[in-house]
Amino acid sequence: MNTSRVLLTSLLAGMCGLASAQAALTLAKRGQQPEYVIMRAEGAAPSIILGCQEFQQFVCEQTGVTLPLVTDAEVLPAKVVLVGDTRYTRELLGTNYNLKDLRDDGFQLRTVGERLVVLGGKRGAMYGLFELLERFGGCRWYASWCSVIPTRDDFVVPSLAETQQPAFLMREPFWYDMFNTTMAYRNKCNGNRMNLTEEQGGKIRFGGGLFVHTFDRLVPPSEFFATHPEYFSEIKGKRYNGYAQLCLTNADVLRILTERLLAAIRKDPTAMMYSVSQNDVYNYCECAACTAKAEEYGGQAGLMIWFVNQVAEQVEKEFPNALIETLAYQYTRQPPKNITPRANVVPRLCTIECDFSKPLDVSTQSQNQKFVEDIRGWSAMTDKLFIWDYTTNFGHYIGPFPNFACLQGNVKFFRDNHVIGLMEQGAYQGYHGEFAELRGWLLGRLLWNPDQDVKALYDDFFAGYYGAAAPMVREYFDGLQDLVVSPEVNLRIWVPMTSEWLTDEFLQRGLELWQQAEEAVKNDPVRLYNVRKGAIPVYYALISRRPSVQPTMIWTADAVTSTEVPADLVKLCQALMERFNEKVPGESGARHIRIAESQDRHDTCLATWQNYSGGYPIHWLAPADATVKCGVSPAYGGRSGLLLGTDGFNYLAAKSAGIEFLNSTGNLFAEKNNVFQVVSSGKKGDPNGERIVLRHGHWRSQFRLEKEFWVAGDGLTVSHRFVRQQDGQEKMRGVSTFPLHLGRCRAVCVKLDDGPWQSYAVPGNLVSEMHRLPVETLAGRQSMTVAAPETGRAVQIALPAVAWERVVVSIEPEMECVRLVFAEPAGDVEKGKASERQFRLRPLAAVTGLPTVKIEPEAARKKLVYEDCFLPISKPGVWGEHTLDADAGDGSALMLFNTHYEWCVQFRPDMAPFNKDKKYQIRWRVKVIPRAAEGEAFWTGVYDRVKRLHRGQVQPKVAETKPAYTWYDSIVWTPNPDDYIWFGPGRFDKEKGQSAIEAVYIDKIEFEEVAVP
Repeated sequence: MNTSRVLLTSLLAGMCGLASAQAALTLAKRGQQPEYVIMRAEGAAPSIILGCQEFQQFVCEQTGVTLPLVTDAEVLPAKVVLVGDTRYTRELLGTNYNLKDLRDDGFQLRTVGERLVVLGGKRGAMYGLFELLERFGGCRWYASWCSVIPTRDDFVVPSLAETQQPAFLMREPFWYDMFNTTMAYRNKCNGNRMNLTEEQGGKIRFGGGLFVHTFDRLVPPSEFFATHPEYFSEIKGKRYNGYAQLCLTNADVLRILTERLLAAIRKDPTAMMYSVSQNDVYNYCECAACTAKAEEYGGQAGLMIWFVNQVAEQVEKEFPNALIETLAYQYTRQPPKNITPRANVVPRLCTIECDFSKPLDVSTQSQNQKFVEDIRGWSAMTDKLFIWDYTTNFGHYIGPFPNFACLQGNVKFFRDNHVIGLMEQGAYQGYHGEFAELRGWLLGRLLWNPDQDVKALYDDFFAGYYGAAAPMVREYFDGLQDLVVSPEVNLRIWVPMTSEWLTDEFLQRGLELWQQAEEAVKNDPVRLYNVRKGAIPVYYALISRRPSVQPTMIWTADAVTSTEVPADLVKLCQALMERFNEKVPGESGARHIRIAESQDRHDTCLATWQNYSGGYPIHWLAPADATVKCGVSPAYGGRSGLLLGTDGFNYLAAKSAGIEFLNSTGNLFAEKNNVFQVVSSGKKGDPNGERIVLRHGHWRSQFRLEKEFWVAGDGLTVSHRFVRQQDGQEKMRGVSTFPLHLGRCRAVCVKLDDGPWQSYAVPGNLVSEMHRLPVETLAGRQSMTVAAPETGRAVQIALPAVAWERVVVSIEPEMECVRLVFAEPAGDVEKGKASERQFRLRPLAAVTGLPTVKIEPEAARKKLVYEDCFLPISKPGVWGEHTLDADAGDGSALMLFNTHYEWCVQFRPDMAPFNKDKKYQIRWRVKVIPRAAEGEAFWTGVYDRVKRLHRGQVQPKVAETKPAYTWYDSIVWTPNPDDYIWFGPGRFDKEKGQSAIEAVYIDKIEFEEVAVP
């Protein structure tokens, strides 16, 4: 028999002579003194003590009867719940005593006369007690804030003789609320991410901080590449210094990795598993030795197992019980040939490419059929597999994702193919993903026993969690699952909200059902909370499916407010934000909800909804003894967009995002929409001026950003500090942006300290113009003054002592803005260290002696030009990077690497400068460095992300390009806020060849008005 299956060997009345002679046991009866006691061993494990205490607590909560807690130092009572391995247990159970077979998690429940035995090991005895509470007490723990503990007249346990073993050694519903300590152990979950200490039974733990994608940690390029590039992947003939893989045939790599792994295990020897696994990227080594070894063993998985087996062999000598986990993921998922994993090696397959509308072994989708073939191949060579499964939409945690039809079938399939550990990754970064509580609770049960009646589990959860609203929520739930029953539907883990299977009609009906559900539980605070949070996916999908709106944000005296947002969209966003910010009844703050795995997407969504639905409040700094006032909005990115002089004139552009400080290693001038917390606020009368200190604590995970604004005398001082919070390879590049308002001007004059004025103007045929100042002229300078010759207004900025990489003056007449950007070179910052910059802005109402600047008349048709620094790059350092280039117009360019052909530049320009009634010719100024005479140089086009259609694209061949900067036409485009303009290196066959280019450099992109026919 497969011992990893759940063994429910129920020998109830009628099936066993002993059991049939026994009556049910009444453990507690309301209004009566307790007859039963709860007994454990005098030296019982902390988890058994905890289980006994919780069993006592919940029986008392149900019946009003407190069962005494005793130890086996006392005489065995006639009526007792005997928990764990006491000094009486073996004798009572006789030949049924099976503690060793139960291992850590299994348990036996057996009535012996008037005694109830709950036998189990490290966690098993505790799990057995919760089994009694659930089955015979009706207790449920659906969420950390929502449990059902029914009031009962008595707590009765029938005659029992059963053993339960979980289907999986490791059970990890990787959903945020299931990490909660009590949720984990009460629902029999023991995965690595569960917040469980040894006192709470412990868990199946990865040690030494080595949990998947560990190559970079064990042999870091930052430490070794400079002296030993041969340790790392050779790709297209070159060793790769970046996020790639290791050269697995290099003997020194094996030695170093093994030594470091053993050192980590020695520091943390009590864990069960340690991961030796590939980084989360392809880029495997193509050197001759690695290629030959991969061919010998049937592919990259064979090379990986060959390497990991050698590591595991050395580990086994010192730590015979340690398991070494490795990934069978993406390029290593296909099972190897001529080699098998050692007994202490646990391959982990990942379902990342699969369809989740139906069970893997039922689906007709090709990617599922391939996965089934792969897992069966691995299962034939080992009895120890782990699975990293996916149960959410990572681009839209809170969007409709009807994958419930696959959950039970997939768990059964894994169980039947030698899987001993199953991680069901969901919305792991926050509460209230779509049906998150149902998925976490349901998966907890299926990972214990996949053969349960799943319909009964649904009925149980909906009734308990939603109360009187259950019928309406269930109708919505069932209708949602029905949307993907067609064999043609492919439900991947990044499906957009604009998918064809999801219709506006269904969502409108869903909105009605959720509103009816709210009415049904309006007098039940917890269920009302559950229903209102449960409705979030419908609001989210309706908003996501709407055409984008790019409102103009205006800084006013009271708030930063938006314009031109349709009323119905405002209403949807307000309803969504209300639900986002609601608190669990009785709790002090709202529980954190994460929108998507990407922090940037999460921040952008929140900012967009706030932009649509309401304003951002202003915090004023206005000391009586100062001649200026400053308005700061902590919620609007911690920015300032108000700097008022004595005449009330605002010297910061009211239509801008305000003063910004960014760490922009990859995307130089990309905006962020982070909400900052007010750390401290200076009181009025502070001798150093009135100030506000803001902090964003998880900025880009690696850094914390603090901003400080204070007003004193005739100026505003602004400061920012970047602090590295954790180790990482990402460098820091400070970028400081100041959007000045000097009136509607098409020219400016700039001087450094008391030097001469330099003049810059916008040509008549351009909407705006960006000028790059020679950074060498700023060396040692203490101030910069920017003045408008057309108005005489100016701002003087005191500068920090920094060797700038670039300084830009962008004149934007339509926005009434002169934007100054100061960008530093990218550099390393040690963990715990800070990089601080300080500027002081002093408004000047009337500057005289400015040079006369010739301003060209505005042309009938204009161009918009965006330099490379305004273009974002996905995976900076992996797919491309911003770099200095003397051949480029402004001395810098965006260089795209030849290792890929992804749409790595995805640019969504601000719609404000565009005329919606015009069409625009898109052009790119590009330099192509060829590698071959034939092949594709690059490809570029426009894509509508909502309608999911191409507006058009071009893909010139290498022979059609030049090795010098040249303008290349793309398509004629009608501005649409749902579109993004994309650009990528030329396509090539990654398996059979290599790119036809060495690199592509982008200098700028241009949009020129064309006549509308």
